[in-house]
Amino acid sequence: MTKLLLVDDDVEFCALLADYLVGEQFDVAVAHDGAAAIAKLREAPVDLAILDVMMPVMNGLDVLRELRSSSAVPVLMLTARGEEVDRIVGLELGADDYVAKPCNPREIVARIRAILRRAKSTREPSSASPLVVDDVEMRGGERAVFHNGKEIELTSTEYDVLEVLVSHAGSVVEKATVSEAALKRELGPYDRSIDMHISRLRRKLGPLPDGGERIKTVRGMSRLFAKIFLGFWVTTIAVVIVTALAMMQLNRARGDDTVARHFARTQAAYAAAANAILDSGGLAELGQWLRELDGPGGARGHLQLLDDTGRAVFGPAPAADVSKALAEREAGPGEPRMVGGVFFDPLYGPDGARYWFVSDMRRDERLGPGGFPPFRPGEPLVASLRLAIAILVSGFVCAGLARYLTKPIRKLQAASAEIANGNFAVRVEEDARHDELGDLGRDFDRMAGQLERLQASQQQLLRDVSHELRSPLARLQVALGLARQRGGDAVAGELDRIEREAEALEALIRQLLSVARLEADVGDFGDARVDVGELLEYVVRDANYEGGHAHKSVVYAAHTPASVRGDHALLKSAFENVIRNALHHTPAGTSVEVELTRDSATERILVSVRDHGAGVDPALIPDLFKPFVRAQYARDRDSGGYGIGLAIADAAVKRHRGEIGARNHGDGGLLVEILLPPT
Repeated sequence: MTKLLLVDDDVEFCALLADYLVGEQFDVAVAHDGAAAIAKLREAPVDLAILDVMMPVMNGLDVLRELRSSSAVPVLMLTARGEEVDRIVGLELGADDYVAKPCNPREIVARIRAILRRAKSTREPSSASPLVVDDVEMRGGERAVFHNGKEIELTSTEYDVLEVLVSHAGSVVEKATVSEAALKRELGPYDRSIDMHISRLRRKLGPLPDGGERIKTVRGMSRLFAKIFLGFWVTTIAVVIVTALAMMQLNRARGDDTVARHFARTQAAYAAAANAILDSGGLAELGQWLRELDGPGGARGHLQLLDDTGRAVFGPAPAADVSKALAEREAGPGEPRMVGGVFFDPLYGPDGARYWFVSDMRRDERLGPGGFPPFRPGEPLVASLRLAIAILVSGFVCAGLARYLTKPIRKLQAASAEIANGNFAVRVEEDARHDELGDLGRDFDRMAGQLERLQASQQQLLRDVSHELRSPLARLQVALGLARQRGGDAVAGELDRIEREAEALEALIRQLLSVARLEADVGDFGDARVDVGELLEYVVRDANYEGGHAHKSVVYAAHTPASVRGDHALLKSAFENVIRNALHHTPAGTSVEVELTRDSATERILVSVRDHGAGVDPALIPDLFKPFVRAQYARDRDSGGYGIGLAIADAAVKRHRGEIGARNHGDGGLLVEILLPPT
């Protein structure tokens, strides 16, 4: 006979469920706290353990943690704490399944048998080939991991995550892919569960033999860092280039002054030497000296000797602009030595005759255009290297500055994401920074602390209410199961009525807790793409099935494709509550009209639901989406409503940054309109 250990601090519930399980041919042992459960498990092995979470001395999660350190016995978590985070924690600690109270005892039996079947299949030998990467070996048949031949203890979830990574060794795997393959769910926008599992895997597997990371995280450049870095760097490069061009242009503009002065001094020395040679040796000796200075036979042609009339005594005939410049020199005041790149200096012979020593820099092939010195060999390369080095150094400086500015912002962003995901214990801890960003970090920490205290108190209230309301219902469900086992057909009708009332009460509690969690913004919020048209079709189909028995129907018309980002289950709940509310209130023989369109003013998705009932008192419409508000008490009572459905719809729509409202239709009936932001 299959041996079970049932652990629950609710003595009455434990006794009832144990009796029911015995009636299903199980051998059941009972414990009422975690310490007693550990002791019983050490005394005698069992085939499966059923653990409650909220227990004195040692809670169910601690028992599970202790159990998983030394045993692989299957575990079913059974508790009144039905929040998703509790289920995730339990499953990640190694639980095989999770059932929230209250529940039908037949479901518990079905879950137990399913777990036992899976456990039996995992014990059977497998021919799967092991996966080996470096010094890590994964044996799929045993679901065991070995590091250098030594087995590493991993949770079931850690094994699944590692299996995904090992099967893609050498390539980058997105976190979303790991989540879907290992956790069997889509990755939420602020979901850090994969990061947590990988962090534990790093600790357990250690680094590579050479000290490198065994599991590397590849991160993209943050958008803010990229903007600041690129902004600084592009600005710096632009400043460097503009400055270089401006300096080049300035040097070019000042060339007539700077270069001219240099050549004027040189040519003045030549003119003084020419004047001395003319005094001592005459024109013949001066001509010989000029030929030697200007190259053989005056090849360069930039040196000329003109008589007082402007005719060439040595060198080529003067150009028209040279003659003009000479005439201007004669007429101009101050007698400048340099005019437009042409140098002039008078020479006087022994006989008192005046000659003009002319140096036309524009004709010198050793000079560049306009009489400027050309680049020396290698100068362009040197200039380019200097510019490249300046740009590279500026890049490092800008990267450091951008990192300094964005580091606290990245910490704030990560902390904000954690808070949005429900982790109010996160802190940025910017005590060492004494600027505005440091003040912002410290203010953030104070805000997070306050939110943590408020969230903890609210969560505790929800848990207490859930436990205190659901535990009696759980006992009632089990008692009904026992009564069915023992009572036969004689009381079947009465038991059915009790069961229906218990289910109705459970539904009410579930709705109340749903409203509380939605209004408190507690729990995961999905970011998957939801096809609104497809979802409405599904809800309408179910509503038509229910309404057909009362000769009512739902007519659906989709006039536009539409999709939103959000939680599929929450949106489904919102649409279901609105459409079923309309179906309850529309008279027999009429239809509820559902339309999917676009709001012409805002381009948001518009879902309209209209019934053909008597409408609602206009004074009650502002309160229509509050819990327990009934527009027509008698009809709500007859339909089985509690005045909570529209409140759930309101909270769910607001979680999706949408709006919901109601008004009486001009042709009769109530019109409910839902506006949602499109993807």
